[in-house]
Amino acid sequence: MPNHLASETSPYLLQHKDNPVDW
Repeated sequence: MPNHLASETSPYLLQHKDNPVDW
């Protein structure tokens, strides 16, 4: 599953980027 938050810079999203969720 692609990690759509891999390049995210938002602190809130960064702390969840490793969650097994298909954003």
